[in-house]
Amino acid sequence: MADLKLNQALTHRSRLLGRTSGDYKGEVATTVLQGKMVSNDDSLGSVRKKMFASTPVHFAIGKKSPRGFESKQDYETRTKADSSSISQLMKNSEELYEKILQANADKKVTINGKEMSVAFAIVYRDIFLPRKKDQLTILKFQYQKILTEVDVINQRAQAEVDQIIQTSAQSEKPNAEESKKAYEFHMSNREAKIIDPLGIKDIISKLQTEIEIIENDLQTQLYNNNISTDIDWSPDS
Repeated sequence: MADLKLNQALTHRSRLLGRTSGDYKGEVATTVLQGKMVSNDDSLGSVRKKMFASTPVHFAIGKKSPRGFESKQDYETRTKADSSSISQLMKNSEELYEKILQANADKKVTINGKEMSVAFAIVYRDIFLPRKKDQLTILKFQYQKILTEVDVINQRAQAEVDQIIQTSAQSEKPNAEESKKAYEFHMSNREAKIIDPLGIKDIISKLQTEIEIIENDLQTQLYNNNISTDIDWSPDS
């Protein structure tokens, strides 16, 4: 096998090594051996499935064949073949992964006007883009929280000042000018005003637009790279 497109190479890598996220991230042997995951699950990948399917050590009672095998020789032959197959699958997986990483390091893409390697674009997608989304969520939450608090405070202040003006009007002859001054005086000591040195509303808008551009560029550029980049891989059987 040779001259694979990168997207095909990624498919082969997935079939060999299985899923690498969620429950399948890192070591899963204990989970499988405890019966919490099926050992022939395709998501494990052919390398691990082959490991679980093999019987590297066995036993035989008296002159009987090892259970599940026609003879001792049959068991030994198949066990050695399985061991060799696992080693070869591991070797093929390592070589393919290395070629994919090399291709991703050599090729360049432009994301939101910034040129970067495909390798870093993948890191950007998986690490930095989620952080930008976290930042946007936090900014929106903080901004809305302050807006709500200010609104509550000012509604309460409005009610208090209205009560003061109403009480004053009942005890004195109403005077529009005096009432206005009294209202402004009391509100100046009770009204909450937003302090926004950064211009948070504009920051939120710009960050949201930036995230949309980055997501679109990443999706488009990485897809185009995957279907246009060639991988020369000739695994031994």
